[in-house]
Amino acid sequence: MVTAIIITIALYALLTVYLGFRANQGSLDNVNDYFLASRTLSSSHLAVTTMATWFSTFAFLGAPGFYYSKGFAWGMAIIFYVFVGVLLLWFIGRKLWMVAREKGYITPAELLVDFYNNRTIGYITALISILSLIPYVLIQVVAIGKVIEGSTDGFVSYEVAVVVAGAVAAFYVFLGGMRAIILTDWIQGILFAGVIVISAIVTIYASGGFVPGIENSIAAQPDLFVMDPDNMGFTMSLAFSWMLGFILLPHLWQRTYMAESAQAYTKSIYYQAIITVVLITGISITGLLSIGLVDGLEDSDKLVPTLFSTYIPWAAPLLVLATFAAGMSTTDSQLLTVSSVFVRDIIHPITKERLEKHRGKMISRYLVIALVGFITILALLPESQGPIVLLASKGIGIVVLLLIPLIGPLYWEKATATGAIWGMLSGFSFQLAYEFNAFELPYSFGAPIPSLVIGLIVLFLLSNLSSRKEGAVI
Repeated sequence: MVTAIIITIALYALLTVYLGFRANQGSLDNVNDYFLASRTLSSSHLAVTTMATWFSTFAFLGAPGFYYSKGFAWGMAIIFYVFVGVLLLWFIGRKLWMVAREKGYITPAELLVDFYNNRTIGYITALISILSLIPYVLIQVVAIGKVIEGSTDGFVSYEVAVVVAGAVAAFYVFLGGMRAIILTDWIQGILFAGVIVISAIVTIYASGGFVPGIENSIAAQPDLFVMDPDNMGFTMSLAFSWMLGFILLPHLWQRTYMAESAQAYTKSIYYQAIITVVLITGISITGLLSIGLVDGLEDSDKLVPTLFSTYIPWAAPLLVLATFAAGMSTTDSQLLTVSSVFVRDIIHPITKERLEKHRGKMISRYLVIALVGFITILALLPESQGPIVLLASKGIGIVVLLLIPLIGPLYWEKATATGAIWGMLSGFSFQLAYEFNAFELPYSFGAPIPSLVIGLIVLFLLSNLSSRKEGAVI
């Protein structure tokens, strides 16, 4: 079995490298093609690549595990944030596409800098973008390491698995950019979607049916099926931040720029809604039924691997491959986005050098390599190997702050740079103080909701006290 797993991963790695070469041959030598595939995605390509990069290792390892450990409350959160998140694609995503198509934006910061005519907003947006994505990239690599080490009984160590995963992602992103990512997302999406469906089928079968399975889970831990008022804030915070993250995470925000037409973007939303229903149903069934099926599992991220090893051990190579694919489908996109942020929002404004063609593409490629090295080092630290959902939520909590300046170009033309800058900084300061335990919030609330409220209040007040022509006072 160990040999089969190693051979499967090796073959898959070679396939992704081949796709990277193939994408490189068909790509144009400029940053617009490297980062956005020249904005030529059809509705099906856009839907698949968006869902593949969104439903990562979090989806079939972290999310079922959180159902298992948190119960029905987590179910309410995940259903709310996913379905409302899809609606945000309609109300926000379409506007982002139209503006980006007209102006040629590549990063989120470029839209905001243009609207507010202020470079400081670009730097702050770039910082928030990078801080939001690092934890999300990290959990993909950590999950790959955990699953490969566990599935091979330690024959392939966590450290080796992490290094290999990083190297493979770096190689094909370096070669093919977004075109390579789109090609691999089809394969990766099918693989991990298949594992989610198989996991649900296995839990139903092992539980003797869906209804008996739910009854067993309620009997085993009835407290997990009752809403706890003292922890309502935790559930609401997760739901709210992940809902906004569905459109505000920079690598997903960029995907709104890639559609070939307004019709293609709109049609992709319908496809994403259908895919979401299937995957969330599978995740929910796996997590909830496992409460009565699996006893005493301390690390909830290992729920799906435990189900596979117990009931279908022969499918271990498929699980490992799907984990590898899910991690890659998100890691590659986020690496590329962080690279674009560095090049377009930091290097370009500082050097005043136009980085549109070959030079910009080459700098972006080497930044991808550097980022992979940084993430790999972080993944090897013990502090980085905690629960997947909680690690990812730290990044998602930060990215909600991007809604503050986005209110201006989308809905409120009177918003000023002064209000947007200080709104983001005040919200970020609140989150920072919370992370360092300066205070606690009632009912287990996290920082995202109050930090966003504070930021929006500051945006409104200062925008009404300042002029758009004044720029920012900072």
